Amino acid sequence: MPEDWNAFTPEIVTAPETHPFVQYPGTKTLAEQAVWKFADEHPDVDITVGTCTHSTSDSQVFIDFL
Repeated sequence: MPEDWNAFTPEIVTAPETHPFVQYPGTKTLAEQAVWKFADEHPDVDITVGTCTHSTSDSQVFIDFL
């Protein structure tokens, strides 16, 4: 499991005063941590994270757009 997670905690992410721009990446971080924990606890299950489902040329168009 990576050690360089951002500092979001469930308490920060779910606090009513937390801005949605903090909540969104915070929930993504917490979800990814949960997947890594599950993967560590279930080594017999194959988990693929971050697979690109579109062609490389499409990715380049998006990067050029940015």
